[in-house]
Amino acid sequence: MSNKVTVLHGHSFDVTLPQQVDLVVHEILGEVAGIEGVARVIRDAQHRLLSAFPSPLRTSIPASATSWVAACEFPDAEYWASLTHPVILPPGATTLKVWNFPNRNILSGWLEMERLDFESEGGLAEVDRRELAVAVTREGTLAGLVVRMEASLMEDGAREISSWCLSEREGGAQTCQGHWAQQMIVFGEGIGVRSGEVVLVSVVCDTRTMQPSYAFNVSIDRGGGEVERVGLRVLEAQTLGSGGVGALRAQGFQSF
Repeated sequence: MSNKVTVLHGHSFDVTLPQQVDLVVHEILGEVAGIEGVARVIRDAQHRLLSAFPSPLRTSIPASATSWVAACEFPDAEYWASLTHPVILPPGATTLKVWNFPNRNILSGWLEMERLDFESEGGLAEVDRRELAVAVTREGTLAGLVVRMEASLMEDGAREISSWCLSEREGGAQTCQGHWAQQMIVFGEGIGVRSGEVVLVSVVCDTRTMQPSYAFNVSIDRGGGEVERVGLRVLEAQTLGSGGVGALRAQGFQSF
């Protein structure tokens, strides 16, 4: 294969290609789609390495990646008992890496919090700010947010890759296999919520540096003009754990 494939060792920011290319193939995706810095890498590739961008032809595999967020309870005792290996949670853990987060502990629908379209004519934004609102679907204890990632390989919207392997249509049965887990962002011991109340999530995705950051500011709209602040979390790649538990930098957090 040496006469067909040339391997250049080094960081893509530092590598100079013998000629510009038509297509970039990459996998710099995490459990939060852009957490590993893919946006900054692809912006550089579009500027320096691609022969034409934007282009009517395919320029990236995958075509896009998306992160979704939902309000959730802390995984229940049934979930922890089902694990093959026990997980010890340190006091004050503020993020969890969870495989097959239980559907029964989801408190809302899913909202798109991040979208990376690697072939968009406008390129990838450096900062993505979103104001999200999602209704609580049942009474429960809001303990945080769970994040899932999807990616489309051959065309935008195909979603061949997903870190969410449970289908509500099949009663919560596992329907796919993958090496990505879900990240749960924990906001304390929990706060009671009722059906119809609205979880407000302000999300700022900042990808200007190689280590992007995600700020989540959460409140609950109780109705009648009553809004209760839950807290702020800032998620960064270097503070995520590789095992069952990671850590988040907390700012302005209110304990319950």
